Amino acid sequence: MISEGFALPPSVSAKSPFRDRLLQHYLTGICVGTTLFEGIDDLLESLDSRRSPWGIVTNKPARFTIPLLKALGLASRAAVVVSGDTLSVAKPDPAPLLHACTVMNVSASNCIYVGDDERDIIAGASAGMSTIAVSWGYGKPEEIPNWCADHVVSSASDILSIHR
Repeated sequence: MISEGFALPPSVSAKSPFRDRLLQHYLTGICVGTTLFEGIDDLLESLDSRRSPWGIVTNKPARFTIPLLKALGLASRAAVVVSGDTLSVAKPDPAPLLHACTVMNVSASNCIYVGDDERDIIAGASAGMSTIAVSWGYGKPEEIPNWCADHVVSSASDILSIHR
């Protein structure tokens, strides 16, 4: 946002004092007006009722991830939460996804990774997981076919039909 808003190269915006101010403002209002995408709560309830563990792997630093998930009531429900600073690498590297598998004691080949960005699909495929790209969120819908996900869905309920 800093890079776009101030027309700065990413290397400069990452060190900008504006970035620190923006992130502090974000933390202060971490869940103001924030809601889950339509159908996600039903999807998670269905997974919970099936006793199918699910987790969250994000590039968002833990200082933002944990308060957000607590505010949304998801922190205690997720079998694992891996933030962008949990390991020394982040997505698209597959290591965070493989770490989540280790914590949950499941094989990557038995996991489905759902993402809204190309880096999610790259990480999932590199980890040996089945991948689902969603047509909502960060990604640009017209670019999704280029990600080579195993599946593309337009609603959260579509995920359940793919889930084994």
